[in-house]
Amino acid sequence: MRFLEYADAMPITVGSVRVTPYEVVHPSGAPPYALRLESGGKTLSFSGDTEWVESLLPTAKGADLFIAECFGFDVKVGYHMTWRNIETNLDRLGAKRVMLTHMSAEMLAQRAQVRDPRVLLAEDGMTLDI
Repeated sequence: MRFLEYADAMPITVGSVRVTPYEVVHPSGAPPYALRLESGGKTLSFSGDTEWVESLLPTAKGADLFIAECFGFDVKVGYHMTWRNIETNLDRLGAKRVMLTHMSAEMLAQRAQVRDPRVLLAEDGMTLDI
């Protein structure tokens, strides 16, 4: 096993993947990060658990897929995002596609209201080509 240390907004290379961490906000005992992964001309980015923070913008910008935690629909719970946070910032995020995950019962109950064609909702067993 090999451990690599990274710092906010400082890219590192792991094999053929360029990894750029961006600090987000979620209590975890260590600094939490969103990650931007670039390889073979494709970019996958992931918010991790976080409330809305501006560091998600460089994480998602131009990504082929930005995977975003979306715990609530419009009711904020703890250090998590809502669909309303994401919806308001979709253009600013600038990702080609956004996949929502880590959804609460409240979010799942209102999933039909997510109608933007750039947005997918994660499902168990789902596979996706990037």
